[in-house]
Amino acid sequence: MSTLAVPPQTLAQKLIARAAGRTQVGASIWDPGKVVLVLDHYVPAQDPAAQQIVQFARDTARQWKLPHVIDSEGICHVVLPERGHLRPGMFCVGGDSHSPTGGAFGCYMFGIGATEMLGVCVTGQIWVQVPRTPASTRRWNTPAARCRRCPWPSA
Repeated sequence: MSTLAVPPQTLAQKLIARAAGRTQVGASIWDPGKVVLVLDHYVPAQDPAAQQIVQFARDTARQWKLPHVIDSEGICHVVLPERGHLRPGMFCVGGDSHSPTGGAFGCYMFGIGATEMLGVCVTGQIWVQVPRTPASTRRWNTPAARCRRCPWPSA
């Protein structure tokens, strides 16, 4: 009779598993081909804590068999479009506050936190409230004499 080793769990994991009627909790990536892991802000590691974070990310990428890992080759919001991971019409989320720069490539992209990112990686979904877009109309009928700084002629 073989027994599978149960990896050590935190108190939170044990309580959640018990509440869910399970022996342990865990998850897997919904579509590894749609996840891009960029190791950027912590490389090169400046201290032991940063080195531990980088090593954890590398080990996790191997364990999850992520096909798109960009390791120490630049900042995420630069290398993602350079490698063709951002294209017009895409809906993307990133773990960096500069993620909205994906908009320059025709994407709708915004940054989220680590907990929300885990949810997206596991489910492939995120709840987003679409904001209202206010209408704005400007009529340029100011006489040229009163608008000397305007480079265009008034109507």
